[in-house]
Amino acid sequence: MATKLTVATLGVTFFLGLSSPVIAQKTDQEKPGVTDAADKGRKVEGPVALVLKDKSALVECVVSKNGATTVIYTADTKLHFFKVADHLSGDKKKIGKNDNAFPYRITGIQLSPDGERVFGMINVSTLAVVTKRPKILHHLRGNVGLGAMALHPDGEQLVAGLRGGIVRIWNTKTGKPVVYLQAHDKDINNVMFLPDGKFFATSSVDNTIRFFSFPKGLKIREFPVPQPPRQMCIARDGLSMVTLQGKTLQTWDLKLFSEDKKFEPTKPSTRIALSEDDQSLAVAHEDGSVSMHYVKSGKRRFGWDAHPKHEIVCLRFIRVEGRALLVTAARNDDVVYWDVAKLVAVHSKSKSKIKTKKKRRRR
Repeated sequence: MATKLTVATLGVTFFLGLSSPVIAQKTDQEKPGVTDAADKGRKVEGPVALVLKDKSALVECVVSKNGATTVIYTADTKLHFFKVADHLSGDKKKIGKNDNAFPYRITGIQLSPDGERVFGMINVSTLAVVTKRPKILHHLRGNVGLGAMALHPDGEQLVAGLRGGIVRIWNTKTGKPVVYLQAHDKDINNVMFLPDGKFFATSSVDNTIRFFSFPKGLKIREFPVPQPPRQMCIARDGLSMVTLQGKTLQTWDLKLFSEDKKFEPTKPSTRIALSEDDQSLAVAHEDGSVSMHYVKSGKRRFGWDAHPKHEIVCLRFIRVEGRALLVTAARNDDVVYWDVAKLVAVHSKSKSKIKTKKKRRRR
């Protein structure tokens, strides 16, 4: 039986179960504390387009597929919604005008392509679908051992791995389950849809990567791997994939369903992201640095200290109003938008200077 609660300070009415801890005790709407690249904040070196920082410590960060919205979850149990284009515009009247923050207590957050809905875990057995109005759309209960999650490209279907290798898929608009299947023998640690939405991939601690049809969930292919991938990235054309397995990066040919190349960065890695053209791979490292590699060869192009001595929790290439950006965010640190073209240009110049010096020494 749901109890109707009215939050007067927000002027919003919503339905909330008696035992739900989704909404934190404090229910006032606040504007996130923001700093851009020109403001006094942590000094970020390099070609930076924008820096977002809240007063409370950052815990998680997600970016919408269209790059328009960034959401961060902070230590004071709030979700902060930022409209990126406003901040990039440089117009002081626009900056922060469409940002807001609400006290939601959910983790493992996912964001819809339009940035309007957030999906996350209330606890290890309950999912929530919420909006930035704020409003709770659904409570998806009875999901023991919730782990990895992924959102279908249409923004409506959500797939989650449960304890014991079970996969469950919901329609997020209706809150009704679509598929329930035994995907693996052991717990699932990664879930990802292919760009066309017709297939999804899962990896498990049983040392396998499996591909399934959507929405029926029929197993199409299985790859044995030496250890469970920490992360998987599928190219935008759906023809290749990169996995991070321990210290090793592995590329896969999904057209032939075969392994391609392996390479190992010089530093322990934590996250990976493919560029828009699928030619470059960004790799986040344990020390807070990021390196850029060629996907085909694995050769390192350049690297920089993005978040020194901080754990990077978000790494994603986006395009906003024609600008190619790389978003990085670190726990207890900032969200930084790097200008990709300038990054490449700066490091290309650095390499050319080194080559010139070497030539002079030879003479």
